[in-house]
Formats: sequence, C-alpha cells, structure tokens
Amino acid sequence: MRPGVRLWKCVLVNALMCALAGPASAAAAPDQKTTYLAPLRAAEEKIGALDDFHRLGQLSAAERKTLEETKGRYLQMLGTYLTNAGDADGAARAFGWWTQLFMAERTAQLPNGALAGATAQDAIEAIVAQARNHQVVILNEAHHVPQHRVFAARLARELRKLGFDYLACETLDAGVMAPLANGRVEKHAGFYSREPMYGEFLRSALLDKWKIVSYDTGGPTGESDMVKRMRLREEEGLENLLQRIFDRDPQAKVFIYVGYDHAAERQIPGRSIPYPMLAEILAKRLGTDPLTIDQATMFAYPERAAEHPLYRTVLGRFARSRPFVLAGPESGYEVIGSSRGRVDMQVVHPDEVRIVETGRPLWMATQAGLSPQAVPGELLPAKGRRLIQAFHMEDGPEAVPADMVMVEAGKKAPMLMLPPGQYRYAFEE
Repeated sequence: MRPGVRLWKCVLVNALMCALAGPASAAAAPDQKTTYLAPLRAAEEKIGALDDFHRLGQLSAAERKTLEETKGRYLQMLGTYLTNAGDADGAARAFGWWTQLFMAERTAQLPNGALAGATAQDAIEAIVAQARNHQVVILNEAHHVPQHRVFAARLARELRKLGFDYLACETLDAGVMAPLANGRVEKHAGFYSREPMYGEFLRSALLDKWKIVSYDTGGPTGESDMVKRMRLREEEGLENLLQRIFDRDPQAKVFIYVGYDHAAERQIPGRSIPYPMLAEILAKRLGTDPLTIDQATMFAYPERAAEHPLYRTVLGRFARSRPFVLAGPESGYEVIGSSRGRVDMQVVHPDEVRIVETGRPLWMATQAGLSPQAVPGELLPAKGRRLIQAFHMEDGPEAVPADMVMVEAGKKAPMLMLPPGQYRYAFEE
C-alpha cells in the first residue's frame, strides 16, 4: 500500500463516526448529555467479534483479505471511540490491527548508515531551540494516541515561554472562532478533544493564556470527489488561519496542532497525498518557513507487528527514557519513514504502553505525571459494564472528563489517573 493511503481511509472512517454519534444514553447519569458509551457501543456492534483480529498473524492471505473487506474498515472507528472513552490500550490494539491489515508494505525510508552518525537529543529541548528561529511550529499526532497529546501539552508550555501566543488545533469546531471562550473545555468544542488527555492539553493552554483558535473545516460536505474535497479542506483551513490570526496579527507566533500528513511541507512522488498539505500552502502564502515535527510514526504498540520497522532498532541504539529526536551528524535532523524529506524533525517516543498495576498504561504516570485513584466503591456496577468518569469539580455538566475507565462487574476495576485537584464523578452504562 502506498504511504498516504492512510489519510483516505481516515476520511472515510470519520464520516462513519459522525453518523454513529447519536443521542445520549438513557441510562447515563443525569448530568450527561453528550455520551461516550453510545457511539462506542455502536462501533462495537458494527465490528462484532474480535477473535480473528487476535489471531491475525495466523490467518491465510485469503482469510486476511476477507477480514479486511468485512470488518477492517471499522477498526479506526472502534479505536477512536475507545480512545475517547479513555481506553488507550484497547484503542492501540484496534489501530494496530488496522495497521497490520492496511499498511503491511511500509518501508524504512532511511539511507543506509544514517543512524550511525545520529545523536539523540531531548525532544522538547531540541524543538524549543529550533522554534526560536520560526514564527510557526506545526506538530502532528496519531489521533488514537493520547500520549501524543501529553507531549503536545509539554511542548506548548515551553513555546508559550518563547512568546508563542496562538494555539490552533485541528479538532476544534471551525464554525467558532474562539471555541473555548467560556474558559471551559467542553465536549461540543471538537471531536478529538473529547478525549481526556486532549482535554487536559487544552485546559493547560487556557491556564497559560494561549489564544486558542479553530480552523479545520473537514472539507465541503457536498463535494463527492474525495480528492477535491480533501484539497479544499487544506485551502479552507489555511483561509481560516489567515483570517483569524495572520491578517489580524502578521507577526503572530503560532503553534498549530494537526493530525498526520497535514504537517508535511513538501510533496514527494510516491510518498505524498496528490496535493499540497496545510504546512506547505501556509509556508507559500505567508512566505515563512514553519518548523514541522512528526510524532505519528515512531511510537510503540501493544503488538510489535504494528510498529514502524525501524522503531525497535532506534530504541535499541538510543536508550532514552523520554521522547527524543535524532540530530544528524552535521546539521538537521533524521526523519524515518514516509515523512522523511517532508518534515524538519521527528519525535521518537519510548515504549511505555504496557499496562501496569493500576490497570493503565505506564506513560500516564511517567510522562503525564498523573496519580492513581481508586474508583469510588459506590460507582462499581452490580452487573454489566459502566464507564466511570471523573470531572474537575469546577467544570460544568458538558465538560470533557479529566479521566474515565470502563469497569465490568466481577472484574478488578482499573484505577483513575488524575492530576492534583478535587473531582466529582458520573457514569454511563
């Protein structure tokens, strides 16, 4: 499969997800209007039993093809709703299966010997050093990886100290110029920002007095030609950025947080979408050179078969406990995979996805700095399953939860992972 096909499949799945985002569950706690469990349940019903995915490596080519055609297209939908419901491990498995089905032909895209002369540098420190010489910083994410939002929040905190003052996020509703004007991170502000780590990223940005701007339209909904629709999406997003930031403040220093290939500055035959992406057209219109960073390639999955072919090689050569970048032997930075030559830098995340005694991924403690808290006993279900949610005490009924966990009757409950503060609780079932 050609690199870049990933984006088309994301578009199709997003359309399915929007259709499945239904009304609130009647069984939800009274203060819940926008639900997490209802669309997740719909996605689970669409995909059905997961047995064949668990034995993916044992299937014949014909069986894999059948699985791809009958259930594979629903994996991203399932994974995204698992992410939004706080199940980072389940989401990673779903997206890992999707990767194995649809991106089996990924290539290393790295010249022989490139790693031999490279040196590892702390990612935040290296990016901040480079950002001093740029007006715009563009960082991407894999939409199913909350860990990427933790990194984005850490980077934003440091960029703010450099004088960056506008934060533009792909997820936010483009119809609202100031989507968080009420000072609260609410579920209706955007789709991906309903996920707890994204919510905490935006809460941190509000506390640091970022001017938060929406821009992404998703492309004109009435356009049936998918290539044209997605090309127009890039152009409409740029126009919103110009109108809402640069036309008003030509010297504005802006941090733009996007998904996947929107951070690409250049088109490379065979490795690019067939039209320029946001970073490229922004550079041309503004006459500026954005600092572009990929973090959607080099990270761990629960199942190693889903990882980039060079990920473990890099980890073995550069043993680091925090996200890092690879500096070239003379200048510049090494980038691995289809983003090579298309972005300036690439973050390598350490492998901290394993589930620990809290029942949650290790990175929630080590990178996000969250502390475990047991689910209040009175909220545990007597039967079935229940999605337990913790909200900041000061937040309203439509706020994004600080965290949530799925609890099943008769099974040990995962622990909530929370920053310091006071919390109230709710549930959906």
